[in-house]
Amino acid sequence: DGSFFQIDRITLSSLFDLDKGGALSIFATVQNVATFTKYSGIDPEVFNGIDNNLYPRPRTYIIGLKYNF
Repeated sequence: DGSFFQIDRITLSSLFDLDKGGALSIFATVQNVATFTKYSGIDPEVFNGIDNNLYPRPRTYIIGLKYNF
């Protein structure tokens, strides 16, 4: 059974208006958060259903800061 439920990306962001007319945005993103499945292979989301010789997708964390003038 290759059925699965996947949380692929979560992004949290906050925007702050500054006194001098600009805006500051702080954000954080997580990719490949979780996969819920009874599949016994590495990744149920593979091309042609063959997952040998593949590395599992990494979990990626991104944090950032943006300033708008």
